[in-house]
Amino acid sequence: MLLFFNVYFMLPIWLLAAILSAVFADGPQPTGLALIPIFAVLELTRIYLGYAGNLLEKVPELAGFILATTFPQLPIAAFFAATGLGLAATVASVVYLMAFLIPEAVAGVLAAKGLVRAQSARFFLKAEGEGQ
Repeated sequence: MLLFFNVYFMLPIWLLAAILSAVFADGPQPTGLALIPIFAVLELTRIYLGYAGNLLEKVPELAGFILATTFPQLPIAAFFAATGLGLAATVASVVYLMAFLIPEAVAGVLAAKGLVRAQSARFFLKAEGEGQ
């Protein structure tokens, strides 16, 4: 559910706030402006990995989702929260985004544990059935 709300509510709000802050910022901020498209592409890839890993029960995609959440997305979001790109709306939207990213990482780890446990049980039950 976190991914669903992230796709339909959080990502459009954050992109709008980031683009508006880039346009109306007091001065040019090249680092922040360069990170906006990188963050957007990584976020779309991360969300795809989360959906594929969760719905299709694929462990590698779920592991990629967890790694993409913890390494590039959280530090970039923390950078945007620290700099703000000139507007308070950007800081508020990034804090809101981080409120989604952290529970998504925790839920991803819990889902991966459950998925590995279920697939291991299926494997051993199938192997045991073939051996008889």
